[in-house]
Amino acid sequence: MKYPPWSDVAIKMRREGKSIKNISETLGMSVTPVREHLLSRLNAEEYEELKLATRYSPRTKRIQSALSSGDSAIKIADREGCSRNWVYKIKYRKDKTIDREIKNLADKDYIDKQHGLPEMTQDQRNKEIEEIEKLLR
Repeated sequence: MKYPPWSDVAIKMRREGKSIKNISETLGMSVTPVREHLLSRLNAEEYEELKLATRYSPRTKRIQSALSSGDSAIKIADREGCSRNWVYKIKYRKDKTIDREIKNLADKDYIDKQHGLPEMTQDQRNKEIEEIEKLLR
């Protein structure tokens, strides 16, 4: 397969931690073709690892911490210089993650029982519950 001439540069920049937006601006291209090309060239694990490495900015982490502490969205938005919608988006993203983790734990129990697989040990269950509790903090 023949790759575009900018392919290797884009991969190198991504591995250096550059954002897809930064790469596309450097190459003078739109974001979509760069993202799609990186998805096709990098294996899933590597792409996910790179994606997660840049997922939360320091400001987003401060917002998450403030939400966990019970601060109001208005105060957080004023302090961080962002919109209330952004604060709510971060809150709902966390809520969605927690809901998904709880659902996955319940689904695993149901599927294991239906197919006669050994159920989780209490230690495994406690570990899963501790992970969910960490998300709640």
